[in-house]
Amino acid sequence: THIPATGGGLSTAHALTLTGLSANTLYYYQVVTADALGNRAALVTRTFRTARDTTPPTISGVTSVGVTSNQATISWTTNEVATTQVNYWVTGSSSVRTSANSSLTTAHTMTIAGLTGGTAYSYQAVSKDAGGNTTTSATFTFTTIDNVPPTVSGVAVRSITSNQATIAWTTNEPATTQVDYWTAGNTTHIPATVGGLSTAHALTLTGLSANTLYYYQVVTADALGNRAALVTRTFRTTR
Repeated sequence: THIPATGGGLSTAHALTLTGLSANTLYYYQVVTADALGNRAALVTRTFRTARDTTPPTISGVTSVGVTSNQATISWTTNEVATTQVNYWVTGSSSVRTSANSSLTTAHTMTIAGLTGGTAYSYQAVSKDAGGNTTTSATFTFTTIDNVPPTVSGVAVRSITSNQATIAWTTNEPATTQVDYWTAGNTTHIPATVGGLSTAHALTLTGLSANTLYYYQVVTADALGNRAALVTRTFRTTR
Protein backbone atom coordinates (compact mmCIF):
# COMPACT_ATOMS: atom_id res chain seq x y z
CA THR A 1 0.00 0.00 0.00
CA HIS A 2 1.37 3.37 -1.07
CA ILE A 3 0.56 6.29 1.22
CA PRO A 4 -0.01 9.58 -0.68
CA ALA A 5 1.12 12.95 0.71
CA THR A 6 0.22 16.04 -1.27
CA GLY A 7 0.62 19.82 -1.34
CA GLY A 8 -1.89 22.08 -3.11
CA GLY A 9 -1.25 24.27 -6.14
CA LEU A 10 1.25 24.34 -8.99
CA SER A 11 4.89 25.22 -8.47
CA THR A 12 8.34 24.75 -9.93
CA ALA A 13 9.96 24.36 -6.49
CA HIS A 14 8.55 21.42 -4.59
CA ALA A 15 8.92 20.35 -0.93
CA LEU A 16 6.75 18.05 1.12
CA THR A 17 7.35 16.83 4.71
CA LEU A 18 6.35 13.28 5.58
CA THR A 19 5.25 12.92 9.23
CA GLY A 20 4.28 10.06 11.53
CA LEU A 21 7.16 7.88 10.34
CA SER A 22 8.73 5.09 12.38
CA ALA A 23 12.25 5.47 13.71
CA ASN A 24 15.18 3.60 12.12
CA THR A 25 13.01 2.38 9.23
CA LEU A 26 13.77 2.08 5.50
CA TYR A 27 11.13 3.87 3.38
CA TYR A 28 10.57 3.75 -0.39
CA TYR A 29 9.15 6.79 -2.16
CA GLN A 30 8.20 8.11 -5.58
CA VAL A 31 7.87 11.75 -6.61
CA VAL A 32 4.52 12.11 -8.36
CA THR A 33 4.18 15.42 -10.26
CA ALA A 34 2.06 16.61 -13.20
CA ASP A 35 1.65 19.92 -15.09
CA ALA A 36 -1.56 21.91 -15.53
CA LEU A 37 -2.63 19.69 -18.43
CA GLY A 38 -2.19 16.49 -16.42
CA ASN A 39 1.03 15.37 -18.07
CA ARG A 40 2.72 13.25 -15.38
CA ALA A 41 6.46 12.85 -14.97
CA ALA A 42 7.94 9.35 -15.00
CA LEU A 43 7.92 7.67 -11.57
CA VAL A 44 11.29 6.72 -10.08
CA THR A 45 11.48 4.79 -6.79
CA ARG A 46 14.06 5.98 -4.28
CA THR A 47 14.71 5.23 -0.59
CA PHE A 48 15.65 6.86 2.72
CA ARG A 49 16.03 5.60 6.30
CA THR A 50 14.75 7.50 9.29
CA ALA A 51 17.08 8.17 12.20
CA ARG A 52 17.24 5.89 15.23
CA ASP A 53 14.93 6.86 18.13
CA THR A 54 17.08 8.11 21.01
CA THR A 55 14.32 9.65 23.13
CA PRO A 56 13.10 7.52 26.07
CA PRO A 57 9.38 7.30 26.82
CA THR A 58 7.81 9.69 29.34
CA ILE A 59 6.21 8.04 32.39
CA SER A 60 3.24 9.69 34.11
CA GLY A 61 0.41 8.85 36.51
CA VAL A 62 2.31 6.29 38.60
CA THR A 63 0.04 4.89 41.32
CA SER A 64 -0.40 1.83 43.54
CA VAL A 65 -3.86 0.28 43.91
CA GLY A 66 -5.36 -2.92 45.28
CA VAL A 67 -2.86 -3.09 48.12
CA THR A 68 -3.51 -6.13 50.35
CA SER A 69 -1.44 -7.99 52.91
CA ASN A 70 0.62 -9.75 50.22
CA GLN A 71 0.29 -7.92 46.91
CA ALA A 72 -0.17 -4.56 45.18
CA THR A 73 -0.91 -3.40 41.62
CA ILE A 74 1.22 -0.63 40.10
CA SER A 75 -0.09 1.34 37.11
CA TRP A 76 1.16 4.20 34.91
CA THR A 77 1.07 5.54 31.35
CA THR A 78 3.73 6.35 28.75
CA ASN A 79 3.60 8.74 25.79
CA GLU A 80 4.63 5.93 23.41
CA VAL A 81 4.38 2.16 23.43
CA ALA A 82 6.88 0.63 25.81
CA THR A 83 7.52 -2.35 28.09
CA THR A 84 6.21 -2.71 31.65
CA GLN A 85 8.56 -3.28 34.58
CA VAL A 86 8.42 -2.59 38.32
CA ASN A 87 11.45 -2.51 40.60
CA TYR A 88 10.48 -2.87 44.26
CA TRP A 89 12.11 -3.39 47.62
CA VAL A 90 11.41 -3.18 51.33
CA THR A 91 11.93 0.45 52.28
CA GLY A 92 15.39 0.84 53.78
CA SER A 93 16.67 -2.38 52.19
CA SER A 94 19.08 -2.68 49.24
CA SER A 95 17.55 -5.94 47.95
CA VAL A 96 15.66 -5.01 44.76
CA ARG A 97 13.18 -7.38 43.11
CA THR A 98 11.81 -6.97 39.57
CA SER A 99 8.58 -7.92 37.84
CA ALA A 100 8.45 -7.34 34.06
CA ASN A 101 6.34 -7.70 30.90
CA SER A 102 7.99 -7.22 27.47
CA SER A 103 4.75 -6.40 25.62
CA LEU A 104 4.60 -2.85 24.21
CA THR A 105 1.75 -0.63 25.40
CA THR A 106 1.02 2.90 26.64
CA ALA A 107 -1.22 1.80 29.56
CA HIS A 108 0.83 -0.19 32.05
CA THR A 109 -0.36 -2.44 34.90
CA MET A 110 1.80 -4.79 36.95
CA THR A 111 0.73 -6.80 40.02
CA ILE A 112 3.53 -7.72 42.41
CA ALA A 113 2.81 -10.58 44.80
CA GLY A 114 4.49 -12.48 47.61
CA LEU A 115 4.74 -9.37 49.80
CA THR A 116 4.85 -9.27 53.59
CA GLY A 117 1.92 -7.84 55.54
CA GLY A 118 2.31 -4.57 57.43
CA THR A 119 5.47 -3.66 55.51
CA ALA A 120 6.50 -0.45 53.73
CA TYR A 121 7.71 -0.98 50.15
CA SER A 122 9.43 1.41 47.75
CA TYR A 123 9.00 1.00 44.00
CA GLN A 124 9.82 2.47 40.59
CA ALA A 125 8.04 2.14 37.24
CA VAL A 126 10.41 1.28 34.36
CA SER A 127 9.52 1.37 30.63
CA LYS A 128 11.60 0.74 27.49
CA ASP A 129 10.40 1.76 24.02
CA ALA A 130 10.86 -0.17 20.75
CA GLY A 131 14.16 1.64 20.15
CA GLY A 132 15.60 0.34 23.41
CA ASN A 133 15.39 3.68 25.22
CA THR A 134 14.64 3.15 28.92
CA THR A 135 13.24 5.54 31.51
CA THR A 136 12.73 5.05 35.24
CA SER A 137 10.18 6.92 37.32
CA ALA A 138 10.76 8.59 40.66
CA THR A 139 10.55 6.35 43.74
CA PHE A 140 7.11 5.87 45.32
CA THR A 141 5.97 3.91 48.38
CA PHE A 142 3.04 1.87 49.67
CA THR A 143 2.46 -0.15 52.84
CA THR A 144 0.82 -3.57 52.78
CA ILE A 145 -2.09 -4.31 55.08
CA ASP A 146 -1.25 -5.98 58.37
CA ASN A 147 -3.72 -8.83 58.96
CA VAL A 148 -1.42 -10.90 61.16
CA PRO A 149 -2.56 -11.12 64.80
CA PRO A 150 -0.07 -10.67 67.62
CA THR A 151 1.73 -13.72 68.96
CA VAL A 152 0.97 -14.47 72.61
CA SER A 153 3.58 -16.17 74.79
CA GLY A 154 4.47 -16.70 78.42
CA VAL A 155 0.89 -16.84 79.74
CA ALA A 156 1.03 -17.36 83.51
CA VAL A 157 -1.09 -16.94 86.62
CA ARG A 158 0.66 -15.18 89.50
CA SER A 159 -0.10 -14.14 93.05
CA ILE A 160 -3.13 -16.36 93.48
CA THR A 161 -5.03 -15.75 96.74
CA SER A 162 -8.51 -16.61 97.98
CA ASN A 163 -10.05 -13.63 96.18
CA GLN A 164 -7.71 -12.52 93.40
CA ALA A 165 -5.15 -13.61 90.80
CA THR A 166 -2.88 -11.85 88.30
CA ILE A 167 -2.75 -13.01 84.68
CA ALA A 168 0.43 -12.07 82.77
CA TRP A 169 1.66 -12.61 79.20
CA THR A 170 3.71 -11.01 76.43
CA THR A 171 3.03 -10.22 72.77
CA ASN A 172 5.44 -9.70 69.87
CA GLU A 173 3.87 -6.32 69.05
CA PRO A 174 1.96 -3.68 71.02
CA ALA A 175 -1.56 -4.98 71.72
CA THR A 176 -4.52 -4.54 74.04
CA THR A 177 -4.81 -6.18 77.46
CA GLN A 178 -7.98 -8.05 78.38
CA VAL A 179 -8.89 -11.22 80.26
CA ASP A 180 -12.31 -12.88 80.09
CA TYR A 181 -12.99 -15.22 83.03
CA TRP A 182 -15.84 -17.36 84.37
CA THR A 183 -16.64 -20.30 86.64
CA ALA A 184 -17.70 -23.81 85.65
CA GLY A 185 -21.28 -23.95 84.42
CA ASN A 186 -21.44 -20.18 84.02
CA THR A 187 -21.97 -19.08 80.40
CA THR A 188 -21.34 -15.41 81.17
CA HIS A 189 -17.75 -14.32 80.58
CA ILE A 190 -16.59 -11.42 82.77
CA PRO A 191 -14.17 -9.08 80.98
CA ALA A 192 -11.33 -7.29 82.75
CA THR A 193 -9.30 -4.78 80.77
CA VAL A 194 -6.38 -2.37 80.96
CA GLY A 195 -6.24 0.57 78.53
CA GLY A 196 -3.50 1.19 75.99
CA LEU A 197 -1.23 -0.97 73.87
CA SER A 198 1.72 -2.90 75.30
CA THR A 199 3.94 -5.91 74.71
CA ALA A 200 4.12 -6.79 78.43
CA HIS A 201 0.67 -7.53 79.84
CA ALA A 202 -0.50 -8.03 83.44
CA LEU A 203 -4.05 -7.85 84.76
CA THR A 204 -5.25 -8.59 88.30
CA LEU A 205 -8.67 -10.19 88.70
CA THR A 206 -10.30 -9.23 92.01
CA GLY A 207 -13.47 -10.15 93.89
CA LEU A 208 -13.01 -13.85 93.24
CA SER A 209 -14.46 -16.64 95.35
CA ALA A 210 -12.22 -18.77 97.55
CA ASN A 211 -11.28 -22.30 96.57
CA THR A 212 -12.97 -21.94 93.17
CA LEU A 213 -11.91 -23.16 89.74
CA TYR A 214 -11.87 -20.32 87.21
CA TYR A 215 -11.65 -20.51 83.44
CA TYR A 216 -10.02 -17.61 81.56
CA GLN A 217 -8.96 -16.45 78.12
CA VAL A 218 -6.32 -13.89 77.20
CA VAL A 219 -7.93 -11.46 74.76
CA THR A 220 -5.38 -9.29 72.92
CA ALA A 221 -5.46 -7.41 69.62
CA ASP A 222 -2.98 -5.16 67.81
CA ALA A 223 -3.56 -1.56 66.71
CA LEU A 224 -5.32 -2.70 63.52
CA GLY A 225 -7.73 -4.97 65.39
CA ASN A 226 -6.06 -8.27 64.53
CA ARG A 227 -6.97 -10.52 67.46
CA ALA A 228 -4.84 -13.39 68.73
CA ALA A 229 -6.45 -16.82 68.91
CA LEU A 230 -8.26 -17.48 72.18
CA VAL A 231 -7.01 -20.32 74.36
CA THR A 232 -8.95 -21.32 77.49
CA ARG A 233 -6.90 -21.97 80.63
CA THR A 234 -7.75 -22.47 84.30
CA PHE A 235 -6.61 -21.61 87.82
CA ARG A 236 -8.02 -22.24 91.30
CA THR A 237 -8.12 -19.68 94.08
CA THR A 238 -6.85 -20.64 97.54
CA ARG A 239 -9.01 -21.44 100.53
